[in-house]
Amino acid sequence: MMTAPSPCLPEVFKSLEISLLAAPAATPVVGTGQRTPIIRASNDREAAASFLREFQDSPHTHRAYKRETLRLLMWCEAIARKSFSDLVREDVDDYFAFLSAPPADWISPGRHEVGSPEWRPFRGPLKGSSLRYVKLVCDSLFSYLVEAHYLAANPFSLARKRTREVATDEPIAPPTARRHQLPDDALQLAYEWINGLPDKTASQRCRKMRFRATLSLFLFTGGRLSEIANANTQNLAHEKGRWTLWVIGKGGKKAGLPLPPTLVRDLTEYRLANGLAAYPTMGERTPLLSKLLQPSEGISDNMVYREVKAILKGAGEIAHERGRDELEHLLKHSSTHWLRHTTIGATVEATQDLQLAQQLGRHSSVTTTSIYSTLADEQFHDKVSETLEGVFGSL
Repeated sequence: MMTAPSPCLPEVFKSLEISLLAAPAATPVVGTGQRTPIIRASNDREAAASFLREFQDSPHTHRAYKRETLRLLMWCEAIARKSFSDLVREDVDDYFAFLSAPPADWISPGRHEVGSPEWRPFRGPLKGSSLRYVKLVCDSLFSYLVEAHYLAANPFSLARKRTREVATDEPIAPPTARRHQLPDDALQLAYEWINGLPDKTASQRCRKMRFRATLSLFLFTGGRLSEIANANTQNLAHEKGRWTLWVIGKGGKKAGLPLPPTLVRDLTEYRLANGLAAYPTMGERTPLLSKLLQPSEGISDNMVYREVKAILKGAGEIAHERGRDELEHLLKHSSTHWLRHTTIGATVEATQDLQLAQQLGRHSSVTTTSIYSTLADEQFHDKVSETLEGVFGSL
């Protein structure tokens, strides 16, 4: 596999991102396929941009697909030095090998905003389900470009063996939705860390209340990062004493998320600390989460993510001080999506009502929701353990 230095990755990425956001070319041109393309693209960047525009109505999918598309474009331009039309089946293996062990200068030591000098395409090597997801996105991208007559063939569609190989990289373990849940004592430490923050100045109190409102928004709604970060007071409805937050989720689907009393309390206390009235006024349009003492200025998805990571890190430090190493490890590796898993899992465990949890999680199939249920596994474990202990335990 070819290797090459990549001295200006943020600049390369910025150039790529500008290309992907640019307006399509004025007219379709004959590209690298056998027929006239039916998309307006004269090069790979424009072709990739056309593909990504198909997902503009689904922010979560668009963001994830954009990340993988940019990684592939960067690899093609900086490492392989090939266009999409030049890629063959063996290049697919080279690309997956690259993803499994990216060079050090492609890896960021932390989470940074795009365009930052510290930004890099990776946080570390990819493996298991992450590689399978890359395969899915790249296969989808190339299939689209073949169907659009921009490319003649899709080398990713031939990579059947790769999918089976990466599947064996992961340890045998319970589903991610179960493993990525935080126990009650971890959540208690998170709120304990928040409660211990200073609040003598207006800025300190606002920051403290924003931390609490942020954590509660995720835990009490099961919302996704983009839904929480983009929520504003016009998305709220108050009817018959019930508060509801309306969001647009995956696939552009609207959903109303109930706001329990504790969450409403945390939001009103945050509003008061931020210089607003306790409850939204008629016609008010302010972000639910905003900059400190600037209630009309919203914060980005990335900022909300970092807020949650700061809370979990603080809780992890308390766990470390108390010798709770396993809990510290769990908190260190958790994220906003872990909170969503935690909420749905807690709902299933408390109610054993899969349809209720399905509606909360907005899963298209109850089969997805059933992954969160441990009841059948626990009953199976207890029955088998009791039976075989009785049969063989006295030998």
